[in-house]
Amino acid sequence: AVRCALETMCDAARVDPTVFRVYHLDILFYEIIQILRPKDFFSTALMRSELEKDTFSYAQNLGCYFHDEIDSTINCSLSIVVRWIFTMCDHCCKYLNVNLILGYHVPVEVDVNWKKTTIKSADDMVTAAMGNLSFINEAEKDLWKEKGNKLNPCVTPGDTVRFPKSLMSTKIGARFDADPV
Repeated sequence: AVRCALETMCDAARVDPTVFRVYHLDILFYEIIQILRPKDFFSTALMRSELEKDTFSYAQNLGCYFHDEIDSTINCSLSIVVRWIFTMCDHCCKYLNVNLILGYHVPVEVDVNWKKTTIKSADDMVTAAMGNLSFINEAEKDLWKEKGNKLNPCVTPGDTVRFPKSLMSTKIGARFDADPV
């Protein structure tokens, strides 16, 4: 679709379309992460999966006026592109030690007050992952603790981690604490 639109614009402007190179977004995302974390294992499939999760799909005011008016911003091209960028920023900013700014790196309603924490055990990992939720079903928390030993074999006791907001999807109705920065 992008190549077709580019060719149409180039035809109208009488410009050779071969001067432009179009890359897949998941490959760009992969290359950026590889530069930031060369020792970690990432793949283009993993980056594609992160983009397809569409973590910020229900964020407000990301689309154009038309789609906002008909309450269809999830289908708006502007909204889709902005959500992709927010997803990339959510992952990349932590490696660059950049403080997330509402409306620039993530949607306005997202909690940017993530905290770095030291993981001592699998229980700590569960608590850290669920700590920003304003409500937790105790039965589900116990289930998470039971699975805690299998959550992430790459994280070992003593590691300092920051969980991306995309791990805590707003699609399930969870609310994040809204502490001011």
